[in-house]
Amino acid sequence: MVNKPKEIKKEAKETPKSKTSEEPSRFVPPTVEELNKEADIAADFLESILDSLNLDGDIEMITRDERAVIEVVTSDEQTINKLSGKDHKALAALQTLSRAVVRRQTTKPTKLVVDVAGIRRSSDEETLELAKTSLKKVLDTKKEVQLKAMNSYKRKIIHDYIKNEGYLTKSSGAEPHRKIVIYPEKLKK
Repeated sequence: MVNKPKEIKKEAKETPKSKTSEEPSRFVPPTVEELNKEADIAADFLESILDSLNLDGDIEMITRDERAVIEVVTSDEQTINKLSGKDHKALAALQTLSRAVVRRQTTKPTKLVVDVAGIRRSSDEETLELAKTSLKKVLDTKKEVQLKAMNSYKRKIIHDYIKNEGYLTKSSGAEPHRKIVIYPEKLKK
């Protein structure tokens, strides 16, 4: 049985009033209303998938880092296995499909995140731990460290963490073999 999620109640940053054509484009965080709309569209889509596959789960919506996060909350192994798949490829596909549905209905790009039973959240925590230990190694040895190839989502988690700590990172290589290099140099202010 699927329970309808509650609306997201997070305060979002105000959207700038206007932008001249000379200004470079930059990410404008979505408003609370936009996040709620994205979440509602994605939740309806995921509910239809759960119903059509006769799977058990509840839908929860939250915001994290100015993104709508939709989680299928379940302890049912069949649901978890079908929605996450081997190496979590089904979960990645489910997120891609959900983003496509949202984009089609809103005509705007989305950074929506889809999770099943906390799998993505656990993976994000592991990626953050990798960022912390890698930075420690860089600072201890005073030498750059190149990490293994990973997808853009995980690279972003690492880039953001290292940048917030005040150090330099760069991505190198071409997809799907793109890697992060962490440098011992401080970012210039």
